[in-house]
Amino acid sequence: MRFVIEPILLIIIFYCTWRGCKRGAVNAAISFVSLVLAAVGGLFISSRAADDAAYLLRPFIAGCIDSQYEMQAAENAGIDSSRIEMTISEQPELVLPYAEECLKSLGFSSYRASHYAQKGAGIYNETELDATMSVSQAGSAAIAYAIGAVFMAMLILLLISIIKQAFGLRFRITDNADADIYGGAAFGFGYGFVCCICLCWVLSFCGILIGNRTLDDGLFSRFFLLLSTMADKIF
Repeated sequence: MRFVIEPILLIIIFYCTWRGCKRGAVNAAISFVSLVLAAVGGLFISSRAADDAAYLLRPFIAGCIDSQYEMQAAENAGIDSSRIEMTISEQPELVLPYAEECLKSLGFSSYRASHYAQKGAGIYNETELDATMSVSQAGSAAIAYAIGAVFMAMLILLLISIIKQAFGLRFRITDNADADIYGGAAFGFGYGFVCCICLCWVLSFCGILIGNRTLDDGLFSRFFLLLSTMADKIF
């Protein structure tokens, strides 16, 4: 998959740069700002609603871990799979590697699993939930966050597109063709750059489809993934 994702990222950059040239500086700038606003708005709204929406996913996530991934995750974390909860209750520090392995099994990238494993460990230490349910709660919140962010970003983009269509917002710099072309290319490149960041952010939740290490092993995907992880620290 790494050899598929890497070219796709480059194609996105080149295509958006070329399209920016064709559309002109002002139109490309509007598209760039719209995408940034949609991404930031989607992350902001979803981060506030994810924990409340996660309860719908918790039974499913808990069932997946309990029936498919629990034993393998325990073994990978160095825990006796026949007495997982008892071992973790005796050695609470093991909940963090256990949570991380469970989240990797669910398809989270290495960074994403590490980030949300800390949340799962915090839930375990602060509540009376067992380790598996604590991980399920953290994992379901993360998945709800991702789904909500994508949905809200697409909704914001749709609303902006409707406004642009309604008011006929199409502009060209007619008195300076070079500024229009090169400005469009610059904003088109920026648009493609943000698209790649967003794509890698989404794919960091999809390790079960592309592999947990795929993004970390690629040159461009690792770079965009590093930038996308800043969203977790901001939101």
